[in-house]
Amino acid sequence: MSDRPCNYCNLQRYKREAKKRGNKIITKPSNFMGVCIFEVPKEMKEIPKYIEPNKKYPNGDEIYQKYRIAWIMEIGSSCAC
Repeated sequence: MSDRPCNYCNLQRYKREAKKRGNKIITKPSNFMGVCIFEVPKEMKEIPKYIEPNKKYPNGDEIYQKYRIAWIMEIGSSCAC
């Protein structure tokens, strides 16, 4: 058992913190594996098209850098702490 929160609980924390700032969380499958977590203004319906890190954009494009807050390998359907 780890002292660190599970990915499900981390995602819930991201959502609470985003809501306090008037934002929301959008999750998208990563092109590599896992899930990218984005924090966007709540009025934004969808994350604009973005480019994940690659040889040309080692840190992703401007949209990716502006809105991505985390990457998670897998998100469970409930707490696994």
